[in-house]
Amino acid sequence: MLVVTPADQTVVNTAAFTTAMQQALAEAANGTIIILGVTPDKPETGYGYIQVARHCEEQSDAAIQCHDVQRFVEKPDAATTQTYLNEGGYHWNAGMFVLKASVWLKALGQFRPDILQATQDAWDKRSADNQFVRPGKAEFAAIPAESVDYAALEHCPGSSFPIKMVPLDAGWNDLGAWDAVWNVLPKDEAGNAHIGDVLSTDSRNTLVHATSRLVSLVGVENLIVVETPDAVLVADKTRSQDVKHIVSQLQKTKREEHTLHRKVHRPWGWYDSIDEGGRFKV
Repeated sequence: MLVVTPADQTVVNTAAFTTAMQQALAEAANGTIIILGVTPDKPETGYGYIQVARHCEEQSDAAIQCHDVQRFVEKPDAATTQTYLNEGGYHWNAGMFVLKASVWLKALGQFRPDILQATQDAWDKRSADNQFVRPGKAEFAAIPAESVDYAALEHCPGSSFPIKMVPLDAGWNDLGAWDAVWNVLPKDEAGNAHIGDVLSTDSRNTLVHATSRLVSLVGVENLIVVETPDAVLVADKTRSQDVKHIVSQLQKTKREEHTLHRKVHRPWGWYDSIDEGGRFKV
């Protein structure tokens, strides 16, 4: 049995999360692919959606609360998300799913045999010592870099692979964008969430994450300010998903800020690059 879950998330109600996961495990033990879905409370365009159909029937002496998955929708626009909220039957795709390893391999073999074969090639060329098992490096690099969601799971509704959704009502929040970080942090009476050395006057609903120096705000609203030794980000809180466009620009101009930080960790410790030129690095 495999439980696949993102790392960048928060769950407030641990008991509710545990209950949902136990229900998912019980159903997945029958060979079903289970995905956890969060009931939306706003028209969020930053998440994918799951459309569900009928309820599962009761099994044994307890009802397993799950629904047949009808289809997946990838990050719809604002008008479409509002329609989903009005209609009901749609949940946020939290990126958490539960299934048997054998089912995962069979699904890959049917929908993306190229990924399965490339992965098998890397495993066949593995090396091992007392501490690590290492897949073949060149073969591993050749595996198509596609999420399993797109590669296999989205093809399962209506196929020979049963896929169902267990509702998750546990105070879940995705931390994949800075506005989500603001949502889960404690705030002052003006709605400001500040971490680090921050001074603020007459500002509201702001997020500041200061790492290495003082950040001051005067008379601003709905701003995100992230200060690090490498770079400073200032964004409208409603546009935090658009940070990806800055990352694209960094990649196109072959800059290193999105991949290489000033402070670099090594097995023996770390170093901090405080200045650099054509023939020197300090």
